[in-house]
Amino acid sequence: MSTFPWARASPLSLPDEYTRLLAAAPVSRHQLDSGRHVWVVAGHHLFRKALLDPAMSADHAHPAYPTMTPVRRSRPGGGPQPKRGYSGMDPPEHTVHRRLISAMFSDMAAERLRPTVRRIVSRQLDAFSCGPNPADLVTGFADRVPAMVIAEVLGMGQRDRLAHLSRLLVDRHADPVEVAGASTEIRARIAEEVCAAERSGAGGTLLGRMVGRYRRTPHYDRDQVVELVGSLIIAGTTTTANMISLGVLALLRHPDQLAALRANPALVPMAVDELLRYLSIADLVTARVTTASVRLGDVVIPGDEGVVFCGAAANHDPRVFERPARLDIHRDARRHVAFGYGVHRCIGQHLARIELAEAFGQIFRRFPGMRPAGSAPMPRSRDRAALHGLTELVVTW
Repeated sequence: MSTFPWARASPLSLPDEYTRLLAAAPVSRHQLDSGRHVWVVAGHHLFRKALLDPAMSADHAHPAYPTMTPVRRSRPGGGPQPKRGYSGMDPPEHTVHRRLISAMFSDMAAERLRPTVRRIVSRQLDAFSCGPNPADLVTGFADRVPAMVIAEVLGMGQRDRLAHLSRLLVDRHADPVEVAGASTEIRARIAEEVCAAERSGAGGTLLGRMVGRYRRTPHYDRDQVVELVGSLIIAGTTTTANMISLGVLALLRHPDQLAALRANPALVPMAVDELLRYLSIADLVTARVTTASVRLGDVVIPGDEGVVFCGAAANHDPRVFERPARLDIHRDARRHVAFGYGVHRCIGQHLARIELAEAFGQIFRRFPGMRPAGSAPMPRSRDRAALHGLTELVVTW
């Protein structure tokens, strides 16, 4: 078997190896491109069980932690090590920071942002429709919407630049020098905004409220807040952008599902969860390191070993999802693990669902004749990327 991670045969399929893992070896050890070995967890039940085990640490600084994304590998040369984002913390430290911001990302808080998201999606589709036809939906729409939403919510400017930097930070194939530069630049931009929030004391934006709330506790540390906001920006842009373009492609390639969605827009929330399950774009994001031996089924993983959780394999486990390779927007897919599981489950999941629902709902209402342009059978994807996505999706309407 080739080195892990494995390539997808097409943007809308999983690596063939996942089927074999689910059938015969849901917990197994594999070699990375770097030559290091990691344990790979593929089954849905074991995915969730393992992520509840306190011996599975999220500490990115541990020498055995499996570095699947450049942002966790690259550090500016000679500079101080940045503080850990809360996604790299374990309880009780993680619990303290997550509680400070969780209310800002609750389902009710996200719902209050729906008018903002709807306006941004509508405005971007206006611009897209006035441009060339055919056009690239990735650069012309999908990449723009999440960056504009998170920047407006946080109160930050230069949104296109933020989107570009965020994408670099999760691109496994990007130049390491560029990745380190992007990491330095995005932290510097966030630090400026945090300092401005400290000076003004204004709470009109999420960033201002976050800074204000932290400063009323003994836990305030500017560098820590910078790292936290950086994690929110990366998680809130590239992931959702990839889901928009891949979700559109999936529906265009499944005309029966698209027809059902158009006939009944009330199906949009179910379609969003099914697309999250079916595409599983954050397949390689969830990783841990064992602090003691952990038993998963018949396998015992020793302490100080890296573990990678294949969310896409878990979301296609036939023991949980009947005919998992089939896209079915009528399916109750809420048991998917596209947002992770346990205490580190994605804090922005409610806002992401709203962005996806508004994007899919408006796109197919405003562009009823949208279809892929060109003669290629399938657009190119970011092969073996930590966050699966398309390099482009040229459409016509």
